[in-house]
Amino acid sequence: MNLLRLFLTAFLCISCTNAVATTYHFMGCDWQIPAQFTQISDREFRFDNSKINQHRELSSILFGDSFNPNHFEVLSQIYGANIFAFRHRSNPDFDITSVFTRSQRLPTYELISDIITIRAGAQYTSLIGLTEKEVSLFLTNCVDVTVIEKHQSVLKQLQQDFTEFKTSSHQLEVILPSSSNH
Repeated sequence: MNLLRLFLTAFLCISCTNAVATTYHFMGCDWQIPAQFTQISDREFRFDNSKINQHRELSSILFGDSFNPNHFEVLSQIYGANIFAFRHRSNPDFDITSVFTRSQRLPTYELISDIITIRAGAQYTSLIGLTEKEVSLFLTNCVDVTVIEKHQSVLKQLQQDFTEFKTSSHQLEVILPSSSNH
């Protein structure tokens, strides 16, 4: 009887684990794709509103082979968005950047997106609009949890006062705006 119970418990645990995430091997790591994301192309997963009956604007996970380091600066110039980006120092295997974009349209200047980009050489993965739990799951096997903690801390501060935080002394390696724009 105990053997049967052990077998059923193991089977249920394996089934639950498979429902939680899909593994995607890229940049020498096994990234965990949250279950509520659907693969829409070879290298893109998008949040599927129908899986949990929750509507969200664009939330996606992208994988690519040629990252343009000036990408966010170009977006800022084209769309007139206010962008704040900083580099994480906690991981020797990857170059990790957090990017926050704020709309400059009146009457509100709301924070419209947060992105985490993880690079190794020319390859990259970008997490766009994921929740804290989704990012934590995605990073589980590959990146130290302090990345999401720092990203969320900065996100909360920027939501309170974007302009003040951008110009304050916060001990971050700021990429955008460049020091000449402060």
